[in-house]
Amino acid sequence: MSVWNFLTVWCRFNNPGVYDALQRANLQPNDNLLEICIGHGFGIQEALRYPGVSVTGVDVSEHSLAASRELNNLAIAEKRLSLHHGSASHMPFLPDASFDKVFHFNCCYFWPDLAATLREIKRVLKPGGLLVSGTKFHQISEETHDKTTFPNQDEAAYQAAIAEAGFTEIRRQHIRLASGTPSPLS
Repeated sequence: MSVWNFLTVWCRFNNPGVYDALQRANLQPNDNLLEICIGHGFGIQEALRYPGVSVTGVDVSEHSLAASRELNNLAIAEKRLSLHHGSASHMPFLPDASFDKVFHFNCCYFWPDLAATLREIKRVLKPGGLLVSGTKFHQISEETHDKTTFPNQDEAAYQAAIAEAGFTEIRRQHIRLASGTPSPLS
């Protein structure tokens, strides 16, 4: 499969969920949003459509950061977007309590240490802030996904790690998008 075909498939199945999750974040003017695992920047591009919202993106992939820079270069020039190379489990380049909302979609499966990563997310989230976590655990299994690459395949363990990290008022909702793409949100 070519890169373009991969991106076409990825966008077809993930973008509707990303857009739905961002709507659930209820972005408001002057919100400061952190997106973790930005991919090619389509979630960032959508978040920047909300008036007055500023976005910070973090990803371990230089390729993803380059693609996002290209897609969102105007927002970078306007200082509404900053991008950082790094891991969600260790973000020393981000100050404590600096984000109103944190968002990720389909990336918790790759985190080597769920608890440490969620504690780091909580550290950068303002008190009373919101974490929106879009997942598709029902599509991840040891039969179809290598446990080395996808160490976190257990939705119950993920939910427990969220609570253990100190998040409260945890809501979980399974949804099916009009596109037919299921997008359970944690």
